[in-house]
Amino acid sequence: MERQITATDLAQFTGTSTYFKHWTRKIVYTDGVQYLAEQAGAYWLVDLIASYQLLCDERQYWTLKIEDGKYCAECRDRDDKVLVRQVIGFSDFPEHLLPFTCYLQDAVLFLPSED
Repeated sequence: MERQITATDLAQFTGTSTYFKHWTRKIVYTDGVQYLAEQAGAYWLVDLIASYQLLCDERQYWTLKIEDGKYCAECRDRDDKVLVRQVIGFSDFPEHLLPFTCYLQDAVLFLPSED
């Protein structure tokens, strides 16, 4: 039986001991993001965020949510201005974790509890 990831599982990450390099070398990510990617099959989300790293804002707020029955990834800056909005054709990301937000600052992607 496959274990279901929960918000409580993610909240246990309050720092990181390892930074994982993304294959693009544009970002690194924390233990918590690695856990999410592995347990929820969400490496694609890390790839999506890395692919937009020509953005200039030093802190980015990335949210994955469902709008009008479709998954949508959105990036906002600290002034809440939408920088990127991408509709996702298909995802098996756990709906019970939505909306899901993570942060990127100084090329490091982390969970809210790791802030």
